[in-house]
Amino acid sequence: MTPIENSGYVYFKAFYIEQNILVTLSEKSRFIRKNEKWYYQDGDTDIEKSRIPLKSQCPCGSGKKFKRCCMKITPK
Repeated sequence: MTPIENSGYVYFKAFYIEQNILVTLSEKSRFIRKNEKWYYQDGDTDIEKSRIPLKSQCPCGSGKKFKRCCMKITPK
């Protein structure tokens, strides 16, 4: 029988577009277990930002070019 761990990690990535910039947030989150419930303790985060070329495929997965899909044009 293996012992039950009382701590663990979760790795995740989240993506969003802000002003034509693709932002990727990565985190390694640490959790501990107390009384059979898991609680978030802390995490190591990394944020990457990269400009999205207008003629490239949209990162949303639509298959369209970015300029025809998720690019937001701000009214003047």
